[in-house]
Amino acid sequence: MAAEKRPQLKKFGSVLDYIKKVYGIDEKIELHEAVKDWQSIAGADLAKHSKPLFFQNRILYIGIEGSAWAQEISFRKRMIIDGVNNRLGRPHVKDIRTQLLDDKNNRHSDRKAKR
Repeated sequence: MAAEKRPQLKKFGSVLDYIKKVYGIDEKIELHEAVKDWQSIAGADLAKHSKPLFFQNRILYIGIEGSAWAQEISFRKRMIIDGVNNRLGRPHVKDIRTQLLDDKNNRHSDRKAKR
């Protein structure tokens, strides 16, 4: 009778590292940490009327309460990008896009992002 091969057990840490790599979890955590203190990046006034939503393809999407705040973000675009990249310690964010927040629940709407 041939010996039955048993699957080799892997250490939990190596499995966890593999999952984090496949799903980009470490990078997502790092990006979240970079914008955690949004007020210090955007300034107190702008932070009250905007919030970072997500990163996609090196673009930071920011939710805004109105078009006037989108314009303010465009004025401060370079400062915001530099602030996030400085916190990351590398030039990750290359652009910013804004999306109007839904008034009722402060979530981003399905409208297309403004460039």
